[in-house]
Amino acid sequence: MADVKGQWSSWLSVLATDRTRVGTLRLTEVMHAARVTVAVVISWWIAELAGLSSAPYMASLACLLYMQPSVYESFTRAVQRLVGVVLGVGLGVAVFTITGVNALVVGLVVFVGILAATVLRLGPGGSVQIAVSGLIVLAITTANPGYPGQRILETMLGVGVGLAVVTVTAPPTVGPAERAAASLLSQAVLVLSTLGQGLAQGWSPGSAEMITEHARELRDLSDEARVSIERASESLRFNPRGRSARQSLTQARLKVETLHPVSRRAMTTVNVLNEGTGETAPMPILSQLLTESARVIDAYGAWCDSPADVETRRGVDAHLAAADKAWSAASTAVEERWKERPERWLRFGMLLPLCGLVTTQVRRGLDSGLM
Repeated sequence: MADVKGQWSSWLSVLATDRTRVGTLRLTEVMHAARVTVAVVISWWIAELAGLSSAPYMASLACLLYMQPSVYESFTRAVQRLVGVVLGVGLGVAVFTITGVNALVVGLVVFVGILAATVLRLGPGGSVQIAVSGLIVLAITTANPGYPGQRILETMLGVGVGLAVVTVTAPPTVGPAERAAASLLSQAVLVLSTLGQGLAQGWSPGSAEMITEHARELRDLSDEARVSIERASESLRFNPRGRSARQSLTQARLKVETLHPVSRRAMTTVNVLNEGTGETAPMPILSQLLTESARVIDAYGAWCDSPADVETRRGVDAHLAAADKAWSAASTAVEERWKERPERWLRFGMLLPLCGLVTTQVRRGLDSGLM
């Protein structure tokens, strides 16, 4: 039984990836379409067996309109739709009973329905559902007096079936977030290492062009990683299989939160460096500082992946100590050499706060209580 459960979890994790494709479609998109289809068919069958209707379109429509890739979003949309249907049916029945149907009554139902949805903040899943349900009740109740109750029951059935299907089949999608965090960390190491290499050889227009491209990609990766983290977080909410993936998401989130400020500062620093791209002499002390900062990020990434590994933590601490020593040496050296050269301070001095931010952010991450 345990083996079957493990195989099932492995299969679902494969389906959760956004890289596998079927033609031009992601496999996750195909599986979501299949998930909705299964819920639609099951809700139709159950409604027929329960005698709700010979053609229970509303039960199937409820699945189609609110089911989303994640359990949390599906639940939110389902609640919005169910509340909208119940209130809309009540509104339609009340108005129909009192006044009958005419153009002004239709307008009144729409007006009240939209305002009620706005006041209740029903969101995209229920923004017009009150008005729509009220109008449908006005249109059908004359020919089918039992329709209002039937619509509520079918909607509840569709909501229940859809939630059951999405809860059982929707996998946590943490893989994209993990890959995005890993890419961000690798790019941060690349940016600092490339900066260090450029200063070791002497800054040049060629160095400026290359590092600008790397820094721009780092900034973009940081923004994309944050989006991926939020999507993964949403996929775990209300998901019974989410517990096993929460540690991985926490580790990925820590990398992104630590490096996001660094990515922004790196882009600003590179822009300042490139304001004057003339040739400069090698700067070995600043080069060493940037190299040590890159090693700190690399070691920190290894610790995030294995926070319980004592040796990994010692490695981060050792690199932090080396980076602190390099920062002190660089600060002393540039102060002595650039006392009378403010243009150098304004340009290359920006590297000191960048490297200081790296060590500050990493220490903050280490103290975050990941273990």
